[in-house]
Amino acid sequence: MEYVLDYVLERKRVDDMAGSIKSRRYDRQKFNMNMCGLCHLVYLVEGNPDTLGNESGRPHPLSPIQHIL
Repeated sequence: MEYVLDYVLERKRVDDMAGSIKSRRYDRQKFNMNMCGLCHLVYLVEGNPDTLGNESGRPHPLSPIQHIL
């Protein structure tokens, strides 16, 4: 007998998640997760969104990752 868990986990670093949002890959990835047929969809974002910043090293006040949190 085989079992399939009803969970999908997408693991991303906070900078990868921000890049996915900026490039619109996030929308496609989210759509694909929703179409997989499983009920429990989880994003595991690793890292601190406050570390997303510009060249000065200061956090950008409107970083894309903070918009979805």
